[in-house]
This record gives sequence, C-alpha cells and structure tokens, in this order.
Amino acid sequence: SSEKKRVGAEKKGKDYIDYYDFKTIQENRIAFGATLPSDGDDDANGESLTGLTNFVDYIHTKYMVIDALTENPLVITGSANFSAASTDKNDENSLIIQGDTSVADIYFTEF
Repeated sequence: SSEKKRVGAEKKGKDYIDYYDFKTIQENRIAFGATLPSDGDDDANGESLTGLTNFVDYIHTKYMVIDALTENPLVITGSANFSAASTDKNDENSLIIQGDTSVADIYFTEF
C-alpha cells in the first residue's frame, strides 16, 4: 500500500510522493479513464473493448499536463505509471512533449 511505502521511505530518510499527495492540492485536476461497454456494444463514439482481456473495462491511458495554458506546456503520456516500479523495473514507455501548445490544448480539451 502507499502508506507502507511512505513509512518505509521515511525510515530510510527519503521522500515519498504518490497520487494522493497530488490529489490534495486544490489546483490539481485528477481524471480517471473513461469506461467502455464490456457487453460487445459500442459507445456513442463507436468504441468498444477488443476482448483481449476480460478484467479491464476502461481506457488505460496515463498522462500528465503541466502548465497547459502557458506558452511552454509540458505533456507526459505513455504506458508508464507514475510509480517507482514503472520507472525502475517494468518495460514501459513515455513520451514527453514540451512547448507544443497545440498538443497541450488537445489533451486539455479531451481529458
């Protein structure tokens, strides 16, 4: 659990930051993936699950938009979770796009 990881990090004299730390900051906006129908029907946009798995019924997209409405926005997106295991152990990918206001506008509008 996050609390166990936090206590372990504090015992080692290290900082530990996770989703819940960001969630409590009033200026931050947190969004979760949209769900898709799992019964074979398409949603309003004609999207449906592929059937590749039967245990995930939502769009599994991770992204972070920082300073979206400035001239130098930062968009981070990809398969990687924002966790130590993802960055240190797993085979993940991330795309970092800085300074492209068009991309930031699309992410900001879509999500």
